[in-house]
Amino acid sequence: MNNYIPPVAYNVPTPPTPNVSLSQIPYTGFDFGPLGDSLYWLALVAFALSAAYLLLYYQGGVYAYLGTTLNKLGLKIDQIRGATLA
Repeated sequence: MNNYIPPVAYNVPTPPTPNVSLSQIPYTGFDFGPLGDSLYWLALVAFALSAAYLLLYYQGGVYAYLGTTLNKLGLKIDQIRGATLA
């Protein structure tokens, strides 16, 4: 005689994963047309170039900042760059 009773399998329902369709999100970009887009990108490039200029050349640039910071630590920027003083 077989007394084994198999357990009852319960299927636990999984909740659906939350998702958002792109059609539900409002358009948040700008639409200035070809001229407006060109002016936007031109201004963005001009800003990046001016920031790079200020970082590299204004009042000695990065090397001046590193020089003062490294001098506080007891190092010379010329030693780090490998240059010799005349």
